[in-house]
Amino acid sequence: MISIWSSVGRILLIFILYLYLGLCGYKLGNYEPSNVKFSRPLNESEFITQGYFGMAKVYKKLGEFDKAKENMETSEELIGSKREEIHNEFLNEIYLSKVVEFKKHFN
Repeated sequence: MISIWSSVGRILLIFILYLYLGLCGYKLGNYEPSNVKFSRPLNESEFITQGYFGMAKVYKKLGEFDKAKENMETSEELIGSKREEIHNEFLNEIYLSKVVEFKKHFN
């Protein structure tokens, strides 16, 4: 029997790992290395909204406001592309509120 973890699960786990490594680096003030971690999942899929949101936060800290705004807007646009599943819908609501709050810094 072939386990789902042999392909899709591993890819998903790697995405999550890189996003958490990016988040840890961000929280520790290691902005440039965390930006690399946030961008890594985007090499495989351009629909990883958390990657764009993480990069937006990093670029803001680095004073690169145009890049921050661009990544924040991409993240916001992609929120709706997540699968329509009860867990993701719940996460989307939490995530959308964070994006909206972060967006206030650019108005």
